[in-house]
Amino acid sequence: MYIDFNDAGTFIEETQKIDLEPSNVVMIFLADAHLEVAEEIVNQLNALEISFFGAVFPGLISGNKHHYQGAIVTVLENANAPRVAKLTSDSIEWQGEQPEIDEGSEQGLSGYVLVDCFSPNIDALLADIFSAHSEGVSFFGGGSGNRELSHKPSILCRDGVLMDAAVFCVEKNASSVNVRHGWQHHMGPFIVSKSDKNIIQEFNWKPAKDTYLEAVPEELRNTSSEKFYQELSSRYPLALQKEGEEDVIRDPVAFDEKGALVCLSEIPENVVMHIVHAKPEALIKAAGKAVAEIISVAPAKQLLVSDCYSRVLMLGKEFNDELAAAHQETRVNDLDVPMEGLLALGEIAVSGGTSLEFYNKTFVSCLRHQ
Repeated sequence: MYIDFNDAGTFIEETQKIDLEPSNVVMIFLADAHLEVAEEIVNQLNALEISFFGAVFPGLISGNKHHYQGAIVTVLENANAPRVAKLTSDSIEWQGEQPEIDEGSEQGLSGYVLVDCFSPNIDALLADIFSAHSEGVSFFGGGSGNRELSHKPSILCRDGVLMDAAVFCVEKNASSVNVRHGWQHHMGPFIVSKSDKNIIQEFNWKPAKDTYLEAVPEELRNTSSEKFYQELSSRYPLALQKEGEEDVIRDPVAFDEKGALVCLSEIPENVVMHIVHAKPEALIKAAGKAVAEIISVAPAKQLLVSDCYSRVLMLGKEFNDELAAAHQETRVNDLDVPMEGLLALGEIAVSGGTSLEFYNKTFVSCLRHQ
């Protein structure tokens, strides 16, 4: 449900109209326009003893439209209490006891993961979750943050609004998840010959900055640092090659003072990458495909989508066409449920059933079964 509001009180009033059962958990995607009242929202939800979790995002999706204010509220039925992890560069500190999850649940299980996109150790977090809960669990989620790409608290939980944190919740209900991006190889392959977590220092034993700028069109090579993400890397991101699966797109966000390429996600050494590019129509088609391929899997009660905020920057006015293409698939296939979701800074889903990935510049669809 999309809720448009101007103050925390109005949001709480609308949330109280939802008929909640004791086993329900409320999942909240909050637009970054309301970051200043996020703490107040958390305090009021705690006072009402509503079980909830959520995060702040650059924008929201409702039907074929995107919004920069308001919230998407989803009720997870028969869900475990949300579990919070605090992340440091060398540790994952889970708060509270590990919930008991019936991996053999006949109705299936769905895991929802929201993480501060600037947190360290995201890959280790996802590996930890997947190793413990891979059996029969579908996963959906996204990286939280704001349009300014400034590192601020963005994870909502009973403890407040947190930074360098993640929240994980499991619902005892099946879902089907699909991943598509539409990007094509532009230049490469390149071996990441030297990296440190999310910083690429060398491609093919050459400075990463030199290699990257040589591969993009000449007229973009002098793009200022202030416009790097909006005008250059949003159009020419990186792709981590995956055998037999869609490549995992990685978002470069800046060059550091040493000429290394800073990315939103970790890049291991010795992996093979390409610089990729796409025409708008390819991205738009991929979004429609992400929905079309799962829409008839089972009767559904909601279609959740996670679309990368950088696709908004790359597509501009044509971004509305991307949402329209995805939404049109619900009409063509007579899916009479809402399409709702978030503009994320990284998309979370399982890739081919073998790993839980933190994607960039990708469209993820999640069909919540009845």
